[in-house]
Amino acid sequence: MGFLPLNAVRTFFEARSRLFVVAFCLTMIGAIWIADYLSPLRASLLIFYLIPVLVAAWFAGLWPAVLVGLAADAGWLISDVLLAGTGTPVAFHLQNFAVRLSVFCLLAYLESSRGRSMRRERELSRTDSLTGVENSRAFREKAALEIMRVERTRRPLTLAYLDLDGFKELNDDRGHSAGDGILCAVAGVLRANMRATDTVARIGGDEFVIMLPESDRTEAERALSRIRRDLAFIGAKAGWPVGISVGAVTFDEPPASVDELLREADRAMYAAKREGKDRTHFSTPPP
Repeated sequence: MGFLPLNAVRTFFEARSRLFVVAFCLTMIGAIWIADYLSPLRASLLIFYLIPVLVAAWFAGLWPAVLVGLAADAGWLISDVLLAGTGTPVAFHLQNFAVRLSVFCLLAYLESSRGRSMRRERELSRTDSLTGVENSRAFREKAALEIMRVERTRRPLTLAYLDLDGFKELNDDRGHSAGDGILCAVAGVLRANMRATDTVARIGGDEFVIMLPESDRTEAERALSRIRRDLAFIGAKAGWPVGISVGAVTFDEPPASVDELLREADRAMYAAKREGKDRTHFSTPPP
């Protein structure tokens, strides 16, 4: 699935529910059965009946694929019986039915296992191994899509860039295990305060970004205020000598690239540090 059309197909089905995938595959089987029944050629159509089975296995899982395979095999059986007339024994049709169903089930099992494995690998390649939030690669992919959304809808996009103040000193004084614990706790607070449409990613050692689609400055300020409150609470409770500098920028017009999106938020973060650290600085992107 490396070619662009196949990537588009994958994106389409992954955004749909299992029920939709099964319904789509059953509809495909119905179309194949009609073509099979009306066609004067009695060549094997196994490859065509396999397509909906494999689609269901990849995007819906093993048992939905078995259901689709059973429907495909039943349609093929009905077509054979109707077109064969009375001269062919019923046992012959049933034997073919059993063989085809075995093939469908075996391929459904193999394809569903392969799909799970590849999805797991893809997820791991986009997740920060320490904190569990998304990594820089995943963020860049989503940010590129958000920029296109802003171009299309002209709805705002806010990006916040977060950097922990005093993190290096804490690592030096208390060790990397303490630093890792703080990073995981920060990531947990960020995720807890985000909507399903928002993106939290770790893009450096102690640097995080929060992408807030369709959020203007006022909405972003409320979200970042909640984050500051929760981080201050757990920081005081755990005795962390760590603050957080946040730079945020709201784009009403789409930035030229993901790099520009990050660059403007990074500049705002360094402005927060120059102002005394442990604070939030909002800036306006250049025209």
